[in-house]
Amino acid sequence: MIYKKSLTVILFITFILLTLVSCQSDKKNNNTIENTDSDGVNQDIASENDTEQGTDKIIPDLPEVNYDGYAFTVLSMTDEKDYERDDFFAEEFTGEIINDAKYQRNLYVEDKYGVSINTVNIGNFSMGNGTSKLKKEIAAGNTSYDAAVLAGYDAANSVTAGLLMDLNSMSPLDLSKPWWDQKANEDLTIKGKMYFTTGDISAAMGAAIWATVFNKQILQDYGIENPYDLVKSGKWTYDKLTELARMVSVDLDGNGIMNQYDRFGFITVDDIMQSMINTVGERCAVINADGEIELSIYNDRTIAAYDKISNLVWDSSTTFQTQRVSDDTDITMFSNNQALFYSGLFRHMLQFRNMETDFGILPMPKLDESQKEYCNPINTWWSLFVCVPTLQEDPERTAVILEALAAESRYTLRPAFYEKSLLGKNTRDEESGEMLDIIFATRVYDFGWYYQIGGLDMGMINIIRNKSGTFASTVEKAMGKVEKDIQNINDLFSEYIK
Repeated sequence: MIYKKSLTVILFITFILLTLVSCQSDKKNNNTIENTDSDGVNQDIASENDTEQGTDKIIPDLPEVNYDGYAFTVLSMTDEKDYERDDFFAEEFTGEIINDAKYQRNLYVEDKYGVSINTVNIGNFSMGNGTSKLKKEIAAGNTSYDAAVLAGYDAANSVTAGLLMDLNSMSPLDLSKPWWDQKANEDLTIKGKMYFTTGDISAAMGAAIWATVFNKQILQDYGIENPYDLVKSGKWTYDKLTELARMVSVDLDGNGIMNQYDRFGFITVDDIMQSMINTVGERCAVINADGEIELSIYNDRTIAAYDKISNLVWDSSTTFQTQRVSDDTDITMFSNNQALFYSGLFRHMLQFRNMETDFGILPMPKLDESQKEYCNPINTWWSLFVCVPTLQEDPERTAVILEALAAESRYTLRPAFYEKSLLGKNTRDEESGEMLDIIFATRVYDFGWYYQIGGLDMGMINIIRNKSGTFASTVEKAMGKVEKDIQNINDLFSEYIK
């Protein structure tokens, strides 16, 4: 993207179109506050440090600097010009709301700090590609990339390879600010250090969160109780999901075979068997009080949870596993009223915007009613984290630009994704807004999945994919490798994390 010198008029127009912002300066807690109309955005989501809802825009505490047209370059593990996944690329206004929000944000930062925002795309699903690229650049002494957006596995591998900077050491970047994800801080900080993160700067990460949707027409046809009431009363559990799902499955074509031409109670993908551990409030691994990784996957709750969900997912008369068929079969089936419930990622649910039948959105179920809160994990394969390579020409400049982008994203990209893309287009009732508050407020990041401890990330999925083995036997079989992996990771951390 080339640097825009005459930006004032464009910015004025875009602010009118997207956020209708009116600004008023004030000083509060070392941050400048601008009074702004948030255009109906529900500020409950990730608003831990925000001021009064919908009234104040927090301005980051950054120096007044100009970088004379510097090309700020981001290495991105996304496909070229993939506006849904690339959180930085936006060449022009296109009328697509996520793209235009990124474009508006980029223009603002480019004009204010005298930079151009550029991305170098290296493609999706090439695990190891991002880490390999950074290794080569750093080994050659190149400072080609100011920042990087890496998938979860690559981000973790890049940490243990010593390729990433501690973001907490990069003043004036401040991860305690509300535009950075405080849930990520809670789950991923080790010994006070943070090597990769996310927040309002990333619509792609929001699209990677797990949730459940339900078909209102099927609900009405069968006289099924309102799932919203179940969520609010704390009774939305895997037992309840199974009970309701088994009420509606029908062999529509009468051929005695349940397939994509029939109606199911539940549609999901086999990744759910990994994420389910997190939905019941457990983790594959945690960081203990000594700042070391510790296995936490094997306990009575996870065993009980696996029994419940496997009984449902293995029931081919009730559940359709969409990963073993052609692309978008799940979207087509749910849109055609062929399922009561669908559990997947927001990135899939965005495709329901043209669905004629009304649907509602729910958090992932609890294990049981005694569970304190709903938990909605970030999918490992589709996660994308912001990080900074260790070799930097000017670390402070990188910190300034990332902080500026993240802060501005809170008032451009975040409302575009949440309010307009999810609520405005894809949900049809007020209750869905309440459910989104719950979902985003209970995000989960699991250290153990990203670091692939003992191969348990795929081990969980393969139980369902292969329809063989048990949760207990899978964990026990992997324990030798688990112990080695944990020791190796902790040893690597100890070399440069004091």
